Amino acid sequence: MISVPIAGTGGSITIKVIGYENPAAGNDSDANWLRSTVRVSVGPFAGDIDGSLTTQDFAYFERELSEVLRTLQGQATFQTDEDWLRFEVGMGSRGTATVSGVVKAGGGSHASLRFSFETDQSFLGETNRALGAVAKDFPVKQVRAS
Repeated sequence: MISVPIAGTGGSITIKVIGYENPAAGNDSDANWLRSTVRVSVGPFAGDIDGSLTTQDFAYFERELSEVLRTLQGQATFQTDEDWLRFEVGMGSRGTATVSGVVKAGGGSHASLRFSFETDQSFLGETNRALGAVAKDFPVKQVRAS
């Protein structure tokens, strides 16, 4: 299991990647889903939700966050295919950033939590290192048909 922390002042998101959902999948679409647990903690609110994320979700976010950290400007977005988790990291001045987004409960529930908290490039550097570990241990698979 790998934990990806997005931490800051007054809030955090922790994505725990447990493993591939279907390690023996015979196609790209099914092969790249990951079992995950997400914890969002902002102010007095905190909650955990289990869900499926894709290897591509992490790859895109790692690429965007690396560029934001390199240039200290811009925005990186993490968004799930099924739209149950979305957040943006927007770089401000002097290495500070704002994390804002929404997490939604599944199963027909209309419950959701919108959140926002401040962070900085040192916290985001740790996030980027953890994203690299996810990419190494859970790479985007390209399944060849037999």
